Amino acid sequence: MRVNPIDYIFEGKDYPDINFYFVSGNEYSLMEKIRSVILNSFKIRKDTSVTYIENISRFQNDIGLFEDRRFVIVNNAANITIEKIEDLKSNNLFFLFTEENTTKVNKIKSIFLKRNDSILFDCYELDRDKKIVLLNKFFEKNNLSPTKEIFWYLVENIDTRYLFFEKDIEKIISLQKEYLSLENVRKIITADRLGVEKIIFEIFKSNNILINSYNSKVKDENQLSSFFYYFKNYSEKIIENNNIKDFDNCIPKYLFREKVVYLEIFRKFNNNKKEKLIVLLRDCELKLRKNTSLELRLVIGLRFLLNVKRLVIS
Repeated sequence: MRVNPIDYIFEGKDYPDINFYFVSGNEYSLMEKIRSVILNSFKIRKDTSVTYIENISRFQNDIGLFEDRRFVIVNNAANITIEKIEDLKSNNLFFLFTEENTTKVNKIKSIFLKRNDSILFDCYELDRDKKIVLLNKFFEKNNLSPTKEIFWYLVENIDTRYLFFEKDIEKIISLQKEYLSLENVRKIITADRLGVEKIIFEIFKSNNILINSYNSKVKDENQLSSFFYYFKNYSEKIIENNNIKDFDNCIPKYLFREKVVYLEIFRKFNNNKKEKLIVLLRDCELKLRKNTSLELRLVIGLRFLLNVKRLVIS
């Protein structure tokens, strides 16, 4: 069955008969939020252990009949079939799959939609109506009543990506009521993210310059999430396009200043390098999910950046 991800985040409803969770869509940060909510719901159960694997073909069902339950996080949805799902079904096993939208994923999603023991989450950027719903939920939960000017300013200007939306709202909620003004809200929403979304375009600079740029721009969870979100999106355009003309046509107009560098990065990639880039992206994403220490996560992000640079210039 399909469940609304926003409702799931706020309602915290438990689904005791669910063995399979499938998180898909094209909004990476909302997918990450859903993953964390599901994972935390299992972590608080003392009888459940958590295991991470790359894909379902790596899974070995060695759990005993009377052993504790196992929650398995599968990094990608490769090799999923109806028959495989049937083989995995068990009262002691729970699986979480994550895969961004592609034409191939639609077939897999249909498998989970038809099952009573499965939940499918479709994660997309927040449109205007979803922003209104979310803002009302956050303000009601925190017993705040912003002015109409503040509310509608947020509807029009706050980020469409869930995690960035949530972080900005948390900053606004942390303001004391006497400081909850439109001017202060504007300062929070328009705060410069220090250009973390442009780090990929510094890839040809020396290691010292690249490291200093990363360290000065990526200092907290919000900036780290933004860095990886943009880096992954820009990388996927390189991976998905096979020739320079198609790639040129898909470059967003707002990157007109970075276009020359972006095209040069694309020219450095053949199919072999694209495969290696996919591995680097998945490896970094998996490590970021597994580790909660900010200090370690920042190091993981920097190592990823330097590894990509090494791949580009090789």
